[in-house]
Amino acid sequence: MEKQIQHFPLSTREIILVIINLFSLIFLIVLLVKLPVAAESLRQARIISTKDDATVSYEYNQAVSHKPDFDKLSALFLDDRGVISFVNEVETLKSDENAIQRVTFTSQKPVKDRTGNFGIPVVIEMTGTWEQIGKGLEKIQLLPFLFRPVTFESKPSVSNPVTFDVKYGVLLYISP
Repeated sequence: MEKQIQHFPLSTREIILVIINLFSLIFLIVLLVKLPVAAESLRQARIISTKDDATVSYEYNQAVSHKPDFDKLSALFLDDRGVISFVNEVETLKSDENAIQRVTFTSQKPVKDRTGNFGIPVVIEMTGTWEQIGKGLEKIQLLPFLFRPVTFESKPSVSNPVTFDVKYGVLLYISP
């Protein structure tokens, strides 16, 4: 009697490949189930982060620490008495420096500039040499008022070709 040896229909290599394929298939199924959940939680985290960045909250401590700067800047925005003080200061410079001739207001009505602040347009007229005009401008810039230069026009003086007539236009900031 002869015994017949039966051969298993799959080789060891094929069995290993089948096991690897089964593990890969299980891993892919788990990944496909878990991936949308992880993506949704990431999306929610991004939305919350964007909302937090969009809503800026100012803490009271920061406001208190900047209050002296605010008070200092607020004092620079003039009221009616401050405008008169500005004119008086420029008139004082007029007696010190002979280049400054006259201060005129182009409008009594406050003008709103591109920053949203209000100011009164003022023209300071000067006559003299460039050195005298430069000294006058330096003294004007040292005044303790908040103003912004707007125009600067110069032309030779008709009476004396060595001197120049200058119109220095500024916007003097006032409180609304």
